[in-house]
Amino acid sequence: MRQHAGDSFYVVTDADGADNYKVCRAPANNPTKPNWIDVLPSSDEVIIEDGEMFHNHLILFQRSKQGDPFIRVLALDTNTTHDIQLPEDERVGVITSLANPNFDDTRVRFSVSTPLQPRIEYTYDLASRRLWEEYREQLDATTAFDPSLFVCERLWAPSREDANVFIPMTVGEDPL
Repeated sequence: MRQHAGDSFYVVTDADGADNYKVCRAPANNPTKPNWIDVLPSSDEVIIEDGEMFHNHLILFQRSKQGDPFIRVLALDTNTTHDIQLPEDERVGVITSLANPNFDDTRVRFSVSTPLQPRIEYTYDLASRRLWEEYREQLDATTAFDPSLFVCERLWAPSREDANVFIPMTVGEDPL
């Protein structure tokens, strides 16, 4: 991902052994690799999956080593970060960026889908750090599925490459 803001380009890259990606800033007038400055280093604990640029913020869609998706906000003027706090029951799932067409906006829109909830759309205000639900996809009324009777847990299984594979498991809240 390469995005432009002000007099800089922001690059999400795996250069220099950043297997889980890192964020670099480069001057717009000479964005060649020797001029890149690390803004957010690579981490063994999280992987950057996607990003979206706003005038004053870079929004990073990340996943922790434990499999939890989360959103990190990088304030471009201060190079400080904070995470958008999602409800606990929505941390086993997928976060997707929604249409955010206004570069100067202070709000970011995204959705969260879990094994128990098809889609919830959120808006997050970058200035006030307030999160609110815009839309919750309703389950088909003709089905007998009641998500309140289940919990979603994280399990890990070893792979042939000596790495653990994350498996979301949905089970009845009170199994026999």
